[in-house]
Amino acid sequence: MKPILADIGPFHVFSYGLFLSLSFLISSFVIWKYGREELIEEELMDTYVYTSLVALLFSRVFYILFHFNEFGGNILKYIIVRENPGLSIIGGLLGGVAFLFYYTKRRKINTYKVADIFALTASLGLSLVSVGEFLGGATFGRETNLPWGVQVAGVLGKRHPTELYGFILFLILFMVLRFLYKKRFYKKEGYLSLVFLVGYSLIVFLLEIFKVGSVYLYDRISLNQVFAIGILIISSIPFVWKLINKSRK
Repeated sequence: MKPILADIGPFHVFSYGLFLSLSFLISSFVIWKYGREELIEEELMDTYVYTSLVALLFSRVFYILFHFNEFGGNILKYIIVRENPGLSIIGGLLGGVAFLFYYTKRRKINTYKVADIFALTASLGLSLVSVGEFLGGATFGRETNLPWGVQVAGVLGKRHPTELYGFILFLILFMVLRFLYKKRFYKKEGYLSLVFLVGYSLIVFLLEIFKVGSVYLYDRISLNQVFAIGILIISSIPFVWKLINKSRK
């Protein structure tokens, strides 16, 4: 783990903040590259900036609520993310999606077309943020004897590098979505977003198996896994419906 990547004079370069910034900048470029031909560039970028800020806020709020015993009533811990890192990807998704629908409907922008482009950036952004979380030591996985287990400062035994698992899985999801987008695999707008949600929910569910410190509703299932199952069911309905209609023809 390396929370501080470098020192530049009196300033520290925090790994978590750096990768969070890289995630935003690279995602902005991806949106501009893929969306400029189909949507008004200014509207698209405005939507992305506002949605990202809301998603980040919800992600932080959900993380604090789920780990309130670590933060207590110390407001400074809520705000100073570099020293108290941690984001909830479920919270970010729920907040981001809700705001995206609200904002695009209000501005009369094609919601599903924007959502398809944002699905690309979300998967790539999440992969980069995962690296920042790993280096920042925000969370760690269950104990393991596997050769790629990592040692965490102040924690006994080697642990599953769950954030690195997330980096790999979200990067694979990005490559799959990019392939589908280029091939126009789904002609109907919104289907690419549904593929993202299916992949996203599966990744979250799998990662929770190896994590510690999650909020559990039952002995073996976490609150994040419950949310993931709900997202998976809802996002799978259009695909199941399409298969049923095909079988009837």
